[in-house]
Amino acid sequence: MDAIVLYFNWVDIDGFENTIRRSLASYIPWFIRFDFVIDYFLESERIQYISRTQEVFKKLCGKQLDRLGVQNLLFNELLHFQGRLARGGDSISRLGTFDSPRSLLQTKKLNACDFALYSKLCRLVGNMGDVDVGACYPMALEDPHLSLLHD
Repeated sequence: MDAIVLYFNWVDIDGFENTIRRSLASYIPWFIRFDFVIDYFLESERIQYISRTQEVFKKLCGKQLDRLGVQNLLFNELLHFQGRLARGGDSISRLGTFDSPRSLLQTKKLNACDFALYSKLCRLVGNMGDVDVGACYPMALEDPHLSLLHD
């Protein structure tokens, strides 16, 4: 999941535009705010992220992935996490209540796995929290098969 989020933050041009480039542009004065300035200074960083993410994808899938391949990998990961949330409950329609949430590890209380996944989902589809960085892949949860995660 980490490599997927990094891919959509740094490698995917739409994700890079929505996150890194947009957040850095807010620190640059309007009269020199050109995308090529940001791209110039971040080119070596982006190349490193391209290399790192492709190494992880090659280990996971046996090959390097393009955008469609990463989208498919993300969808399968999200289905896996949703399946873990759905197990052990009487209803797949909700994640539980505040007093008895459903957990990835089927524990009675939320744990580090749940919070880690939540932070990655926030990074993909929402804002990062106290830092004004946009969603790197906002349509990640639009598939109706992922309704449990979306709720």
